Amino acid sequence: MFQPVKIRRYLALMRERGFDADAVLAGTNIEFDKLNDPMYLVDLDQCQAVVANMIRLSGDASLGLSFGNALRIADLGIVGHALLTSSTLRQAATLWLQYSQALVDMLVRFKFEEHANGRWTLSLIDVTSGSRSVFKFCADELLVIGLRMGGILCGEPMQVAQLKLSYQAPGQEAYYRELFGCEPQFGAARTEIEILTPHLDQQLRQNSDELSEVCLQHCSSVMRRIASGNPILLRMRSILLRSTGEPPTIAAAAAALGMSERTLRRRLSEAGVTYQGLLDEYRCDLATEYFRSGQMKPKQVAYLLGYKNAGSFRRAFKTWTGNTVGDFLSVQSQPPPITVLGDLATHMRASQRY
Repeated sequence: MFQPVKIRRYLALMRERGFDADAVLAGTNIEFDKLNDPMYLVDLDQCQAVVANMIRLSGDASLGLSFGNALRIADLGIVGHALLTSSTLRQAATLWLQYSQALVDMLVRFKFEEHANGRWTLSLIDVTSGSRSVFKFCADELLVIGLRMGGILCGEPMQVAQLKLSYQAPGQEAYYRELFGCEPQFGAARTEIEILTPHLDQQLRQNSDELSEVCLQHCSSVMRRIASGNPILLRMRSILLRSTGEPPTIAAAAAALGMSERTLRRRLSEAGVTYQGLLDEYRCDLATEYFRSGQMKPKQVAYLLGYKNAGSFRRAFKTWTGNTVGDFLSVQSQPPPITVLGDLATHMRASQRY
């Protein structure tokens, strides 16, 4: 299930092209009057139906590229502000992996891969209902969004080493070259973009640990609310809560749920999460709660979360939060800043220009 963040944006963009909401939402069973309700959720099939309608109505094969290029970080809601306040590009990428599907209704799965030379690759995975045009729209949109967001966060354009696309785009080659600054390779085995610079450890210019903490708490809260309406996620969280020490493998979790590992992976994918992502979110929430209690040392927390040594836990904590354990504990020991919410409102208003 997803919050209809991008659907609201799609309706606005299609309105500019002369198409009303009824046409864009036709046959989707999405209730227009509820789109601004923070409790209203839509599913994957409904989102894909909206995209299919937009492609049919517009007849524009470049629609994904155009919509991605029109996006502002403020359009991403609280996830956009979490990205802006991240400490490094790596933390922003991790947050995007964790929250973009459920909170921004991104319709493709993706993963990051680092290379020894400092380059890194974003690969896209097709989970659409067999529609190549829908996947092309979603892939085009996500690739452009990623490129634009990275440039905004780092304050410098992202340099693309190569762009591979698993689909054809006749007549659009010049548009790809203009947006990505390289010659696209169509009909590739998979869809991926390799970034030359900046590196994932690039420090972000608008980092604010205090504002980041507020944004992440809100993202986690919304994710828990979404999960509360999904039986498989409720059951998975119950299994994790009952575990002590090293958490169960996905095979053990599947057995406890009375299903095959393959079925569990599919059910989690339908819910917009992975087992590792669910486990990381659970461990991160638990670790921060342990530290906030003020009663536990990092080695004790590492043991309770199933880590064999504190070093592995510290590295994982840095990946989850963008902060070292020491930095996090230092912030917790200080009096809470009384201007955080006011600062966040100011930050949100400022981000409207992006």
